[in-house]
Amino acid sequence: MAGALMVDAIANASGRARQRRVGGLLAYVQIFLNIGIALAYTPFMVRTLGQAEYGLFAIAGAMASYLVILDMGLADSVVRRLVGLHGKDDRQGERDFLGSMVSLYGVLGLLILGVAAVAILCVPVLFGGTMAPDALRTLQLMLFPLGISTAVVVAGNPLNATLVAHERFVFLRSLEMGTVVLVTLANVAALLLGGGVLSVVVIASAGAMLATLCKWLMVRGGLRLPLAPRRVDRTQLTDMSSYAAPIFVSMLVEQIFWKLDNILIGARLGAAAVAVYAIGVMFNKYFMSFATAISRVMMPDLVRRIDAGSNTTELTGRLVEVSRWQAFVLLLVLSGLVLFGQHFIRTWMGPGYELSYWVLVCTLGPYAFELIGNVRNVVLQVKDLYWWRAGIFLAAALVNIPATLLAMRHWGIVGAALCTGGGILAAYMGVAWVLSRKAGIPVFGYLRGVWKGIAPALLLSLPVGWLLHLGLPAQGWLALALKIALYSLVYLGLMWAIGLNAVERTQVRSVLARRRRA
Repeated sequence: MAGALMVDAIANASGRARQRRVGGLLAYVQIFLNIGIALAYTPFMVRTLGQAEYGLFAIAGAMASYLVILDMGLADSVVRRLVGLHGKDDRQGERDFLGSMVSLYGVLGLLILGVAAVAILCVPVLFGGTMAPDALRTLQLMLFPLGISTAVVVAGNPLNATLVAHERFVFLRSLEMGTVVLVTLANVAALLLGGGVLSVVVIASAGAMLATLCKWLMVRGGLRLPLAPRRVDRTQLTDMSSYAAPIFVSMLVEQIFWKLDNILIGARLGAAAVAVYAIGVMFNKYFMSFATAISRVMMPDLVRRIDAGSNTTELTGRLVEVSRWQAFVLLLVLSGLVLFGQHFIRTWMGPGYELSYWVLVCTLGPYAFELIGNVRNVVLQVKDLYWWRAGIFLAAALVNIPATLLAMRHWGIVGAALCTGGGILAAYMGVAWVLSRKAGIPVFGYLRGVWKGIAPALLLSLPVGWLLHLGLPAQGWLALALKIALYSLVYLGLMWAIGLNAVERTQVRSVLARRRRA
């Protein structure tokens, strides 16, 4: 009997490791797929809809994002609780907890519908000064399907949390990629047939609800977990709320930094200016995806380590390990965008989007510091220090609102981008202080570990990239592809030679060897 249990335990551990490994690889496949679709689809969409209607699309998305945060930050708390129950193999406890979360999130879904109705009524008040009546009516109509789909997606958050706790990363990534492809193809067909921005929103909303249905089927059929509503235990909810409250504040901060600018610009400068700004910040979400692909997959493992009592040295080493791989990937993307971003946006979007490059540089540079090592947020959450991070970022975000309104008077959308970037950088420095003073993480030692070898390799790569930028033509996809290819070879070569350490080079060789055998 003991032998059989040991075999099952080994098999389960092996399965989890495979899910993490394949899920991590699929995460990067998903990122490149999303970027490829964005490169091909966004110019087509903008030119078909026009700059003003694309601006309406960006504004509607920004408003819908505020509905999403009515999750109240509970999602991570639900994941952590389900990870613990699943790790203890407490099937009944897992079922009871999941049933109570189904009830709770059903109420949150109804709340979102109510808030969406209020937002629809507020559209003329917010944008009446810069938009024509037809544009206001279109924006209101767009918020109907967005409100419904957001309510369904948030109500389905316990499904996603369950799949993460069971480490079904392959299913989740595959579903997300399939949804993106199907929605994009449907939107292209609709636009070619003469549909407008409203049809784009309806199709995207339908795709999100269909993906939620697939998760429901997987939890019921694949994991064989019932989804019957149960009474919510007040004590349990109080414990979860104390864990989730700072996460909710951080979610609100994210929306202020990345989405509120669209609303402020729309109210002050009009929908067309929103379109230019949106192009400048649209790659931030893909940039974030590169950073979170590893940290999200490693979250259950890191929670287990902390709960098991891993010491500060072990946690710092783990943070350095993850952060270095994040830096290796992010710095290639960031440096390439800074060097060749003007060429890219001019070739990709055409005239009228020159300011998008400066929006990109002003926001993406500071954001890189926040994203490299963002797995530290898990440490703060589990050590009950996340309120510090939440408070620091909230203060920076609140200061960013009046600063953005003032800066837009003098520098337009670039002023808004400067305020956002500056606020993120200031908040990052504050969180570093919290890690050092409150969590016991030696920040300077952590930073030395992350940047050792990587910083010199980057500094040697940049001058070569600048010479490529000056020496090769500034127009056309072929010239851009040649610049990127040559710079990538230089960057990767220098990182291999002096950036990566011996352990990391061994890991790369191991991955490449497995790919060849496969």
